[in-house]
Amino acid sequence: MVLLDLLLASSLILVLVKSSDYLVEAVARLAHYLNVKEFIIGITIIAIGTSLPELASSIMASMHGVGGIVIGNVIGANIINISLNLALSAIFVFIHVNRRTLFRDVLFLLMITALFFFLSIDGIITLLEGALLLSLSFVYILYLFHVRPRFLYAHRIVEYLGRLYGGKPTTPPAPLHLPNTKKQEIYRDFVGKGFDLETYRRIRSRISPLRQGFGQDVVIALLSLLGIYLSSKFLISVVIKIATELNISYDVIGASLIALGTSLPEVAVSFSSIRKGHISILLGNIIGSNIFNITLIVGLSSLITPLLISPLFVSFSLPLLLVVTAFLPLLALSGRRLQRIEGVLLLILYIFFIYTIFIFGTV
Repeated sequence: MVLLDLLLASSLILVLVKSSDYLVEAVARLAHYLNVKEFIIGITIIAIGTSLPELASSIMASMHGVGGIVIGNVIGANIINISLNLALSAIFVFIHVNRRTLFRDVLFLLMITALFFFLSIDGIITLLEGALLLSLSFVYILYLFHVRPRFLYAHRIVEYLGRLYGGKPTTPPAPLHLPNTKKQEIYRDFVGKGFDLETYRRIRSRISPLRQGFGQDVVIALLSLLGIYLSSKFLISVVIKIATELNISYDVIGASLIALGTSLPEVAVSFSSIRKGHISILLGNIIGSNIFNITLIVGLSSLITPLLISPLFVSFSLPLLLVVTAFLPLLALSGRRLQRIEGVLLLILYIFFIYTIFIFGTV
């Protein structure tokens, strides 16, 4: 029975991740059709897109009153983002970090993680503490807008989507020419009202996408939202059942099954980006995802219900997350390559994390 539940949970995670991918792609295309600036699209995807599966499952867990899943999910996902991402990439490809590129962003992540640890010492994230974390997510967005306007891939959203989701949003069709008499009549009528050719082409370039792809993307976005809602809802129910059957705490199941399931696709894409030389995408993905996992997910979830944190996660998992996160600024400050042996050590550290929480996380 447990095996069937695990298979069902894995299938629901797959639906959740793919629905999130489709939603991000559809929203990016819709924004592109409506002439929203690519930088704004990029920031939105940095803030929400990379953390959407974790966000959906965490909010649903909070609504079910199992805040331990939220804490486990965030801590597990952040450790995976750093340890597995960097470990697998370093084992197969040498990573060289430009210390001037991301050092301030890495320090911001370290400070956010330290604050999260400090707020968790008493074993609970309250509504006010969650509001503080949530406000910091907006602070970081403002930082990206005003201090780092060239932040990684934000100006190259088409390329970023291609790297992160394996596809890219279709750009609106180019303005159409006037190959037939009917269109020429429309054009002459348009010009007769005092408009010029450039205005005509610009208006047609806005209308054509609405006719061709806009409606389709609206449907995709709505169906994706439905998929996210249903998959996250049933996933939390199945996970609660698995935790009960295996006699393990909710935060352990959140840090292992849910965190690993929602993060593995991102790990695979990050590894692919490294092989193609796009190191900034990997590091930017880790930094942005980890910051918003803590500020956005924990912040929003604690507004629904206070999040209780088990003694195991206060005394072991959170300090380990802090140590792993501190590795990033040290690496950025040194400006050297991440060696293969360091990647192996990071992988061993993640295995040790999973082993420990399962050994001591029974209830």
